[in-house]
Amino acid sequence: MAGLVCLGLAGAQAQVNDTLTGLVTDAASNAPLDSVSVSAEGASAATAPDGRFTLILPDPNSAIVLPERASAHTSMAVGGENITLNGYADHAVISLLDFHGRRIADFASPPGSGAWTVSLRDLPLGIYSATLRTGAGSERFRLAKLPSGPALFRADQASRGAAGKALSKGMATSKPHLVSFVKKGYRRDSLSVPAGTPKAPGITLKMTPDTSGIIPPQALESVQVPAGGASVAFATALAKGELYLLKAAGAVALGDGGLVDAEYGFPAGGNGSDSISGIDVGVDIGRPAIHLAKGAKAGRMKWYGGAKADHAYYLTVTGEGTPLSLKLAKSGTATGGNITVSLIRLSPAPPALGKPLDSMQVPVLRQTVHSALVTQLSRVYLLQAAGSGKVGGGGLGQGDADYMDYNAEGVGQLDVGDANTDYGLAVDEMQTGAPNAYAPRLRWWGTWRKDHTYYMLFTGTGKPIDFTYIDIGYGDNSATDRLTVKVFSLP
Repeated sequence: MAGLVCLGLAGAQAQVNDTLTGLVTDAASNAPLDSVSVSAEGASAATAPDGRFTLILPDPNSAIVLPERASAHTSMAVGGENITLNGYADHAVISLLDFHGRRIADFASPPGSGAWTVSLRDLPLGIYSATLRTGAGSERFRLAKLPSGPALFRADQASRGAAGKALSKGMATSKPHLVSFVKKGYRRDSLSVPAGTPKAPGITLKMTPDTSGIIPPQALESVQVPAGGASVAFATALAKGELYLLKAAGAVALGDGGLVDAEYGFPAGGNGSDSISGIDVGVDIGRPAIHLAKGAKAGRMKWYGGAKADHAYYLTVTGEGTPLSLKLAKSGTATGGNITVSLIRLSPAPPALGKPLDSMQVPVLRQTVHSALVTQLSRVYLLQAAGSGKVGGGGLGQGDADYMDYNAEGVGQLDVGDANTDYGLAVDEMQTGAPNAYAPRLRWWGTWRKDHTYYMLFTGTGKPIDFTYIDIGYGDNSATDRLTVKVFSLP
């Protein structure tokens, strides 16, 4: 049964701020969430790396000044859900206001002296400003309805003394609060904290990942890669020779306090690493790496880019007529969570990505074309290069974004040609020296395609993107042929 506490005011009120503490975790993995914005009534805080927060709220008494008044009654008693007054001399009225100064209720007594009982059964938990008015005068006092047992503090007791201490002892809140929790990649959440909430153990909230941003609406299919390491396969067969985009999002919590996502392991309190305890952690799609960067070891196909706090990664793959099978490699025992992988069609063109952010024509000459789009730093984009042009002679002189010296049927196509030159469309590589300085180019467009339409994942630099066709000599190149380049936003 909720208790009622009447606090007499003998002068200024002691100012005690409500203080909320708590822990915020991921609902799927149970991992603590850092950088969650926690706010209420204009006050805000953020969770630490361990998911914990402390939110100090404005003083609920600071907006209310209650002067001491002469007593208008001889006695006041609190019991259960009722206040009982005895010995009032005339018609009496009790008015209640909340801490925002809003009138909550008025209680009027029958005329005449005697006992009068006021039921507060329907009054929400909280602390109120109360005024008693009778023919003999008026008195103001605090009225607190708490989950604890009933107690009474007479009007002649100093509120800053026993009464104030009784309210604050073991309590974090003197009135109800609506607390909001916001973090990118998670559904916005809120929690109603009633008055009289104990200081310990604090608030515990599990935030749910926002799957509306994890699973692209244009995905052909999405699967959950099990945290335990079992294989899972798409139902959709990837058409032979067609291109697809994979998006992986989410992370799995490990028993040692670490995390693992589609490409990186995150030791407790540490940064992302591609290898943990000698294990190449991440989601394996069952395909070997095709084009290795300098110094890279052969192994599974890698998800693009460096370790990301939002645990979202992308990968392009060519269909072989069968579904993909996926499996998570990790460095420890999983305690919760999963990784969502979605399948999106890229070919035949146009890709299922909506309108491009930018489009340009790049000649097969020694000429650099800049995108009109200024890329966002660290944001990942998808580039498409389509078409071919005359870049040589002898009937085998065609070139596209990554291959050269092929005929109309594709016969003779080479990735690296004369003088060890890596022919093709360079992305953000200005040609400053001899052409064979681009052997190989930094960025690869993919395996040979007869439709001459290729895709590349690219990380924004905060600047436009430069495109230059690389050739050992431009004298026999067409002056009119162009490659069409488009920049797409990723889902």
